[in-house]
Amino acid sequence: MATSGHERYVSAAAKARPPDAFKDIIPLMGDPTSVCLAGGAPLPSLFPIQDITVRLRDGTSIEIEGDDASRAQRYAPFAQGPILEWCKTQVQQLHNPPAAWEVQLTAGSMSAIDIVFDMVLDPGSTLLIEEFTFTAAIDAMKATRANLEQVQSDRDGMLPEALEAKCATLGEARIKPRALFIIPVGQNPTGTRLRKDRYLAIYAIACKYDFLIIEDDPYFCLQFNKQGCSEECGLPGLSLGTSFLSIDAEARVLRLDSFSKMMAPGFRLGWITGPPGLLHYYRKHCYASSQWGASLSMKVLAAIFEKWQRAGFEEFVLKMQEAYKTRRDVALAAAEQELTGLVEWEAPAAGFF
Repeated sequence: MATSGHERYVSAAAKARPPDAFKDIIPLMGDPTSVCLAGGAPLPSLFPIQDITVRLRDGTSIEIEGDDASRAQRYAPFAQGPILEWCKTQVQQLHNPPAAWEVQLTAGSMSAIDIVFDMVLDPGSTLLIEEFTFTAAIDAMKATRANLEQVQSDRDGMLPEALEAKCATLGEARIKPRALFIIPVGQNPTGTRLRKDRYLAIYAIACKYDFLIIEDDPYFCLQFNKQGCSEECGLPGLSLGTSFLSIDAEARVLRLDSFSKMMAPGFRLGWITGPPGLLHYYRKHCYASSQWGASLSMKVLAAIFEKWQRAGFEEFVLKMQEAYKTRRDVALAAAEQELTGLVEWEAPAAGFF
C-alpha cells in the first residue's frame, strides 16, 4: 500500500489507476491442486517449447528444462522469481540503500522511463533535466505535457550550483519541481560521469526543495576507471562507486537499471528500485501495460547468472569495460590526429558516447 508521504509526488493519472486485479488470482493459477477459470492462460501441456539449450560465447551451454522451460512460456509472475532475486542481490551489494526499498522488473529501461514519467508527472508539472539528455526520454517527457527545465552541466556532469540557482528561480515564481531526471554515468549524449561530491550536493538540493530523483543508469557497469581515481588504477570491475540510490536516506530516488547495455538489448528487460510507496504505483501501471517484460528473457538471464555466479559476472563486466575503453581510446586517438585545432572534446568516462 502506498504511504501518504509519497503520494505528493504521484500524478493524478497514477492515483486513478485501479490495483492489479490478478494479484490474488496468480497464486491460484500456480496451484496444481486448484482449477482456476479466470486466468485466461493456455494449458502448459500445449506450450510449443519442450526445452531450451543456449550456447554461450565461451563455448559452454545452459539448459532450461522441465518446469523452468514451462515457466519461460508463462506470464511474468511465474517466471520472474530467480532473476528478480538476482536483481535484489545486485542492489544490496552495489548500492546498499539506506532507506526502505523494493525492486520490480521492467520491460527494458525505456518502458520504465515512460511509466515513471506517467506516474509522477501531471500536465503543467515541472521536471528538471540535464542540459543535454536522451532523445527518446525527451519525447516521453513531452508526451506528459510537463514543463521541462534544463540544468547546465560540464565535464563532470550536472553542476550543483546551476541546479540550486534553477530551483531558487523556480521558487521565486512559486513553481515546485516534481522530479529531476538524470543519467549520472556514461551520460547520453555527453559521456560524462558524475563526481562523488556532486552526487551528495545534488541529493542535498533534492531534499531542500523536496523533489524526486529519477536515476537512469544503464551504463553503470560500463565505467572505465574507479570513481575518484585516475585510469592508472585500472578497470573498476564491480567496484563502481556512488549512486544516488546508495545515499538515499530520505527515500526519494527511483533508480532504473537495464540489461540492454550490459547484456543485450533484445532481452527487453531491466529493473527499477525505489521506495515501496512509489513502486506500489509502478506495479499498478505495469499490470495494465508491459506486464514486467518477457518470461523467456527472465529465465535465460537467470540461468546465465546462475552459471556464472558473481565471479563469472564480474569477469564478464571487466571484459566489457576493457572492450569499450579500447574503442574509446581509438576514437580519441583519431580525434587527436584529425580534429586538433578544429573542435574541443573531453574523454568519456563511461558508456557508449
